Amino acid sequence: MKPWSISTTVRNPERLRDFLKILKLLEGKPFNNANQEKYQILLIQHKLYFPTNIPAKYRKYNDTPELEMPYNVAEEIFYHQKYEDPAMRGRQSVNPLNKLGFCVAREREGNIIITELGNRFITGDYDIGYIFFKSLLKLQFPNPWSDDFFIELEGGVN
Repeated sequence: MKPWSISTTVRNPERLRDFLKILKLLEGKPFNNANQEKYQILLIQHKLYFPTNIPAKYRKYNDTPELEMPYNVAEEIFYHQKYEDPAMRGRQSVNPLNKLGFCVAREREGNIIITELGNRFITGDYDIGYIFFKSLLKLQFPNPWSDDFFIELEGGVN
């Protein structure tokens, strides 16, 4: 039996709601490289993601919670990291939201969609246990977006 994992990108399930709220700002737009980068920059701007290499002149934004960070500052912090594949950061951050059924944010699947379950999670119309119970029920086998899940059918493996 092969073990499976949802993701360690966001280790606290309560943080998923905040990540989803930020993704909601991009709903209806394509999840292309530009919007993948923009999503990660927005996470930095809203202090939901803290890169390790923040220029000294911008550390005040992370050290002072009430100080709002302008988008251009977050963008400069993001590009200061010199990621080999900057868009990959946004894909990693959205990955658990996709896997749990809160959204559809995949480059080849059209525009970003927040699902009904995802919208309930965002608005607070939920019991956290119920939300995660429903999302885990949505992990169906086989999962077309993951090679980690497979099911043995009559006549072989699908």
